[in-house]
Formats: sequence, structure tokens, C-alpha cells
Amino acid sequence: MMAESGWRWSEIELFAVGRGPGAYSGLRVSLLAVQALAAPDGAQVYAVSSMEALALRLIRAAGRDQLTMVGDARRDSFWYGHCSLAATTSEPAEWRVAPSKEIGNVLSNAELLATPHPHIQETLAHAVDKPWLKGVGAPSAADILRLVLDRRTANAPSGALTPMYLHPAV
Repeated sequence: MMAESGWRWSEIELFAVGRGPGAYSGLRVSLLAVQALAAPDGAQVYAVSSMEALALRLIRAAGRDQLTMVGDARRDSFWYGHCSLAATTSEPAEWRVAPSKEIGNVLSNAELLATPHPHIQETLAHAVDKPWLKGVGAPSAADILRLVLDRRTANAPSGALTPMYLHPAV
């Protein structure tokens, strides 16, 4: 792809990467790979939450101001984060984990819900009576890049170059 575009690695000044929440092994690989690609020429690596990047695309498409992303955190728990357009260029969303027995209360103030895990909505139907976006899918490279550019334009710092893993080590 680089050869077809006529670009050289040394011409890339910025690498954008998503840091989760997501599959820990996949996040580790992507974060290490992007840092390895950036290292030889000293390019900057800028990390954002891949789920927040997806949420912002969904918010814009739905014509809303905010939504809450929910995912399967395993171990009988769910991760969640309240995302809003107002935070696009400022403070990133805060991601938390809640046990399944508490998730109904945690999400009671959410206006709109979305999940990249198709089974979640069905799993939570008994606990959460809120509207859900359908067919959410996964975050794309364009989603991540858009959030990176928004945050850099606002002079916001990069997220940590480590996977966003929400459970303590076992």
C-alpha cells in the first residue's frame, strides 16, 4: 500500500491507534506494531479509546449529543462508558466495569445505548429498558483518526500507549 501510494515510511509524521477497551491481546499487538513502525523515524504515536471513536461516529449519525457504549467484560461483568460530542476535543470518556447484577442501575440514566457485541442487547433486555442502536459494528481506522485529529487540534494529550484493560490482573 505504501509503495502504491508513492509514500515512504519516513514521510509519516503521526500514527493514530485505538487502545480499547477491547481484546487485550489484539490491543497489545496493535500498540506494539504502531510503536515499532513509528520508532525508526521518530514519528509521533497518538492513542485514543477505540470505543469512544466508534461512539462519536454513532452519535453523529444518530443526530444525538451522547450515548453510552456497553461491552462484555467477561467474568460476569460489563464495561461501559458515557460518551458525548461535548467531550470530543476535551476530556476522554471514562471507562468502567460493573458486575452484571449492578448494570441495570449503572445504565439507568443513559439516554441511548450501543454495543459492538451483538449479544449484549439481548442479554441486558431484562435489566435495561432503554433504546439501543442496532448494527453498531466495530470501530474503524477512520473513526480513530477522526478522534485523534479532533484531540490534537484541541492540543489534548494522547492517551497512554498501553491497552485499556479494565479488569485487574488475575
